[in-house]
Amino acid sequence: MYETILFPTDGVGDATAAVEETIELARTCGATVHVVHVVDLDELGGYFSAGGLPAEFVEQALEEGEHRVDRVADRFREADVPVETVVLKGSPEREIVDYVEESGVDLVVMETRGRRGIRRFLLGSVTEDVVRLADCPVLTVKGPREDLEAVADSAVETESEGGYGDRADEGEPEPTARTADASEPSPKRD
Repeated sequence: MYETILFPTDGVGDATAAVEETIELARTCGATVHVVHVVDLDELGGYFSAGGLPAEFVEQALEEGEHRVDRVADRFREADVPVETVVLKGSPEREIVDYVEESGVDLVVMETRGRRGIRRFLLGSVTEDVVRLADCPVLTVKGPREDLEAVADSAVETESEGGYGDRADEGEPEPTARTADASEPSPKRD
């Protein structure tokens, strides 16, 4: 079914629910997991003048990215799941979608968290963009309950401001995704 599963990580938090779901899927399917971190140079560039990012800073950001993917990959290794790691640089959503296409990824697993409040309203989220743009299924896994409360508060604000609304009424196709709730254990599979 799935031979290659992509697990993008920003390295913030531990994404326990998403990692556990990915381990279960990889074991069931005999899949290899690709752990990917994207260093967003545009976001980092805001800290510097128009002269651009110093090479040492970029190198340091890439090294930190290596540490982040290694920490996550170790969890897959501990579960005896084959894993590969990659650090890319660029726009996270674009790099993830390009990696899906270039590497023949069968499934992407992502935790639903990240931007909140007005920033999410204006910019969207990386997960939303990947769900819309990827040429393969994307499994979204809800983060820990405390993160969900912050997201719920943000969603209420956005909806009351006339935000996203119900896209189904507009005739847009709904993205194909399954959401797992971190507060409930994964169903046991035979």
